[in-house]
Amino acid sequence: MSTAIVADSSNALSSYLAQLDTAKKAYIAADTAFLAVERRIISSDADYQDFDNRADEQHTQLGHSLGIVCDVVRSASQDDRLQPSDLDTVVERAAAIENTLIDLSFGKDSEDGNTDIVCGNVLREHSNASRFANSVGAGTTSMMMPLFQAFAKMAARMANEAAGKTGNTSDGLSEERINEIFSGKPATPYKDTPKPSPYTSPLARFGSEPTIPDPDATASLSARAFVEARCEIGSNGIGRPVNMLLAGDTLILLGEDIWKDRGCSLSIRDLTSDGSGSNFNYRERTYGLRSDGGPQVTVDGSRKLIYNGADRVINAYRYGHGSSKKVVFALDTKGYQGILGLADDGAKVLRTGSAGLGVWDVSSTSKDGSQVSFTSVKSEAFADIANFGVMAEHPSNARERLVGSCEYAYFVSSVDIDSGRVAARYVGHNRGVTAFASSRDDPHSFVTASSDGGVRFYDARMAAPTYAIQHLEGGDNIQSVLYEHIGGHPFIIIGGSKSQQIKIWDASARAPLYELSTGNNTVEALAWDGSRNQLFAATSCEYLGHYGTAFDYRQARFGEDVPRHWEKAWPKQAYHNEESFGHPFDCGSHRLLCYCFKVEPDTSVLPKYGDAQPDRGGGGFFGGF
Repeated sequence: MSTAIVADSSNALSSYLAQLDTAKKAYIAADTAFLAVERRIISSDADYQDFDNRADEQHTQLGHSLGIVCDVVRSASQDDRLQPSDLDTVVERAAAIENTLIDLSFGKDSEDGNTDIVCGNVLREHSNASRFANSVGAGTTSMMMPLFQAFAKMAARMANEAAGKTGNTSDGLSEERINEIFSGKPATPYKDTPKPSPYTSPLARFGSEPTIPDPDATASLSARAFVEARCEIGSNGIGRPVNMLLAGDTLILLGEDIWKDRGCSLSIRDLTSDGSGSNFNYRERTYGLRSDGGPQVTVDGSRKLIYNGADRVINAYRYGHGSSKKVVFALDTKGYQGILGLADDGAKVLRTGSAGLGVWDVSSTSKDGSQVSFTSVKSEAFADIANFGVMAEHPSNARERLVGSCEYAYFVSSVDIDSGRVAARYVGHNRGVTAFASSRDDPHSFVTASSDGGVRFYDARMAAPTYAIQHLEGGDNIQSVLYEHIGGHPFIIIGGSKSQQIKIWDASARAPLYELSTGNNTVEALAWDGSRNQLFAATSCEYLGHYGTAFDYRQARFGEDVPRHWEKAWPKQAYHNEESFGHPFDCGSHRLLCYCFKVEPDTSVLPKYGDAQPDRGGGGFFGGF
């Protein structure tokens, strides 16, 4: 290697490190200034306006410094002057500084962390609604509007009195203006929203100007059906869902028992059986796990084994035709009580713990699981997600796992499962990482979901996100996201929490397509069944008490097209109102939803409206308990 090449790389390295250090120092200065004012406030020796100004400066500088970290990494990754070892140095420094900034800001910003998505290249969908209404939804905005109007009128009267005005004075802003400030402009009526096909589902809502791919770009019928939301929709009542996995023709749902949410149950559905219709009654087997169960589950499709991890044991359940024994074998956790995974096509079971990674070789296990080869891999990276975090297989390297933290330090890394060493670091998160997703058709990319309402798209060969989607302003604790190639075309499917919807984005055009109704339920898990072109969503009802009683419901207000005798209820704080979609739908219970995409679906196949009743006294926590 020539001296000139080494010198160029060294100079570039120095420049990037200097930019990172400057970003760090700028935030430390803003943070120090804020803390100084905060100490004076405690001793009653400071101006509250100065305190607010310093807090705003600190918040703004945090976002600016975190943004610089991503910009520097992005630039360095594309700089041909940098040698690989020098690029690694930049990324390591960037990740360390990002972690320092987040650590310093923890507890000083909204919800113990910065909710702004500051990684750069952020995509946002246009909305007529205000930032407030976008954040909290239609139900809460409607409930609070009388309070906003009363405060506005009171402020106007106080201003008039202070100015010495008497007699006929204005009450301030008009009711229409107050509505516009807090709610934004009225949403487009559903009947006026785009519907790309006569077969578009009434429970799908397209934006005002959707970027729909050309037919040539989605030549396959499966992609065209998905792009235009041509689907039949069914549902099943379930216990509160914990996780959901798809293995070939089998859908595995881990959830709390329906009755009083006591313990967990494992539901196994055979998708080869007839599940057509609004109830899609697939052949099903359910195991009650009771005290032997835990929240961790993974599936080995080749051996037809489902592993469920509890505190002291990992139980293996057989599924498929002819299987009768409930637990095939059990593994001693040996203190590894974290996230479950598999390696070597199911021959090895993985689980994180405080010491790193536990590895069980089950390729030649005895029937009771007592003769299993166990290896402990010491690893700080795996230990960091022993209690809270997520783990997934790297899209292009089966020997590495993507790990993401959702506690204190919000990092993403790729870690070697044999050595426990970090193989790559990724910057760009300033809130908890809740899910990973990748596509078999794109071995170099993955996406993450976060509690800030953001979905970040990464090229695994670059340490900063290529772009990010802001699903909801103000944050949405997204628990599930999918990255799927449907008919050869890439899509990102987002399961909304506070937003109570499934959002579809065209990953190629980087543009939103439509949202699917979830009946006012939160999406806990998603699964795409490519063989049958259908999407499963395990959803929970936040308005359901411990004993299965719904609360915080009001009388539903439907339009003229719905018969008056159709008396139903609607959640008071639902994100959507009754007319957001072309058909009114509320779950009123935990549901497994299935969206079956077809070229010519029967769009009248829709899920049953729930049985929740309007509150008549009581309600709330005790009424729902």
